[in-house]
Amino acid sequence: MIPHLSNRHRFTQYDITKKCNLRCVHCRSTSFYEGSDEHESIRDLTTEEVFKALENLAEAGIERIHYLGGEPFVRSDMMDIVDYGSKLGIVSSINTNGTLITDEVMERIFNSNLYLLTFSLDGATPETNDAIRGKGVFEKVTTTMKKLDKERKRRKRYIRQIICTVVTKTNAHELNKMMDLAHSIGCDSVIFTPLRQKGRAAGNLDKLYFNDRETFELAEELAKIIAKGHPQHVQMGLGSPLAAEYLNRKYGTKFPISPGGCNALSTKTYLQPDDAMFPCQELTEFFRTRNGKKVNIPRRSVIDEGGAKAILDSNLFSGLLSAFFKEDALKNYVPCNQCKFLGSICWPCPIPSLRGERLVMNNCIMMMKKMKAEGMDIGSTVPISYQEVINRSAGDPLFRSTIFSDPEDTLHSYHYSMKEGQKRGVVDLVDKMQDVARSQLKSHLESIVRESVI
Repeated sequence: MIPHLSNRHRFTQYDITKKCNLRCVHCRSTSFYEGSDEHESIRDLTTEEVFKALENLAEAGIERIHYLGGEPFVRSDMMDIVDYGSKLGIVSSINTNGTLITDEVMERIFNSNLYLLTFSLDGATPETNDAIRGKGVFEKVTTTMKKLDKERKRRKRYIRQIICTVVTKTNAHELNKMMDLAHSIGCDSVIFTPLRQKGRAAGNLDKLYFNDRETFELAEELAKIIAKGHPQHVQMGLGSPLAAEYLNRKYGTKFPISPGGCNALSTKTYLQPDDAMFPCQELTEFFRTRNGKKVNIPRRSVIDEGGAKAILDSNLFSGLLSAFFKEDALKNYVPCNQCKFLGSICWPCPIPSLRGERLVMNNCIMMMKKMKAEGMDIGSTVPISYQEVINRSAGDPLFRSTIFSDPEDTLHSYHYSMKEGQKRGVVDLVDKMQDVARSQLKSHLESIVRESVI
């Protein structure tokens, strides 16, 4: 039995608007919302309706919201929404294309409790980026990021800024340059993430798509550069903890062994612009069974029908967990059923299990073969440091709740191994924090993360 099996959703991705001022060639969102009459009818909520949705989310235990779109700053009330969420104890972050952050908006940002801005940038030069995102976008984004970095230093007000780059055939040759660029404009971290084969990307795969092997080979080349001491912090969105472990062990890099697969099973949920809540962006409105039968998923509003808590307690969410963790279902997940990360740090997509299908994770099979061929013992535990425990506690509510209730058992359940002295440090920290209110504890942990700039 997988430990800590329960719905403890604390994080929401919220498409706060369906509107966007750009038309990127790989975008899923605007293509989804504009792709049919059914999705065209999805509307943006008014400011007051969003506030009510936030109240319901907070009441259901949601602690963090990452706003997406569309483009969030299309909404003139975006910072009002962030400020209202802050009053409810919700930590906010925003994913933006970076083209609509005026001086007035930036002033509002610095006067808010916004934690993080993720800027989308898909090339280290105007020629590469703008071919994907639109003419003049590169200049606007880099100028905004430079200004934000300058202002946060002047004001001594830390707001984390990240670049997220979707790796494609058109920009793969510039990823090294992207690291250089990010460092020069004051970026805290760059995330290189694989292309999702949805929306407009589905019609441009011949021009954009890298397969698993090509993506990993590219990551390996970047790891070699990072291992030599490149100053820019980089996150590899490879979707596989095994890949991060391999790179760390082979090249001495320090990529976090981050949760992979589907965290909708444990901690995250997803809202569309009209506040309809679903488990994730993939499992919305319906899914198809193995024989092609369409199974509808009801649209349920977090404002109506008992609020967000009723949805999270519904059979839809608990059913995902039960479908995934049936013994016969686990046998169909390859090579997940042989992996130490299963259920503790990596949760493969449950949709194949709902269909009664076999799921084969080719990238993980590739990694296991590579590790075996190079004499790496895959082992049954993951080495983790004291600081990594703290960092994960700040970013993963499920892990945080278990590490503070029973640190020894949590480390064991997640297959983590620590040196005895460091383990003692975790236990000591837990003892000191037992009497601290949750909001104060969350603030303390986030301040540690900000200082260490993970």
